[in-house]
Amino acid sequence: MRNGIFRKRDGSGIVARWNGAHWDLPLDLWIPDDEQIRAWIMGDDLCETPTGHTVEPDGTGPDGCPSWLLLLGLM
Repeated sequence: MRNGIFRKRDGSGIVARWNGAHWDLPLDLWIPDDEQIRAWIMGDDLCETPTGHTVEPDGTGPDGCPSWLLLLGLM
């Protein structure tokens, strides 16, 4: 199974998949734009996970969901 963010086949939501685990996410999930992704990559700041936790760019939240940068294959 591939890692990443995927729309459910029935269109009812979005799924984040990472290393065999998955998280059901709302259809209106905020997706970071190019500017936000650049800020996370270029800065020493923290970034977010799709489940709303603040983590280090190469980290995972307390629920195990990885950062956006990990999910997008940028770390």
